[in-house]
Amino acid sequence: MGYRSDIRFLVPVEDYAKLKGNCLTKYGDYSYFNCLDKEAVRKCEDGKEFMYFGWNCINWYTNLSESDYQELDDIEDAVMEFEQYQVVRIGEGYEDIKDDWNLGDTCIESIGIIRAFDEQKEK
Repeated sequence: MGYRSDIRFLVPVEDYAKLKGNCLTKYGDYSYFNCLDKEAVRKCEDGKEFMYFGWNCINWYTNLSESDYQELDDIEDAVMEFEQYQVVRIGEGYEDIKDDWNLGDTCIESIGIIRAFDEQKEK
């Protein structure tokens, strides 16, 4: 069973489309993108769109050099190279929250954490 986490990403829609396409091409039917728990567009006041996406109760293991989890490394590596992003992972432990972001000067509302994901903000 292993350690489970909930994870959310917030990235520009264009970057998301490229990331998802690359993963679906590389991993096909076994891509994690075939079983997303959340996928929604969030818009800035200036019209720029961001994709809010992620998984619930997932074994989010990275840097293991195991083929079963290689796509997770690919996703994290790609997102960290985007000009704008936010990644939030909530683990099983109450204090186990990782938040990494670089949203720059965008007006997008960042991912809110209330020990669960604040998903009321989708429009």
